[in-house]
Amino acid sequence: MLGEYLARFGTGVAPAIVGLTGEQSQIDAAQLAAGVPLAEEMGQQHSSLLLLYGTDGEASVAFDAGNTSRDIAHDLAVVAGE
Repeated sequence: MLGEYLARFGTGVAPAIVGLTGEQSQIDAAQLAAGVPLAEEMGQQHSSLLLLYGTDGEASVAFDAGNTSRDIAHDLAVVAGE
């Protein structure tokens, strides 16, 4: 399923992306549970972290703009092997 979604980026038509939705209190609770900073200005300013969740449901790895695709691929392989 992820492969199909990612393949859409190569078609020249950007796929629609729907972010976290719900009541504001639910959105705030979900962000806090995920350990990311709360979005501000109605979501116009939000975290750009990429969180990697393990099989335990916890995000033990976070990537920011300083990480490369190689960094992400390496850590994904490590977490997937757990």
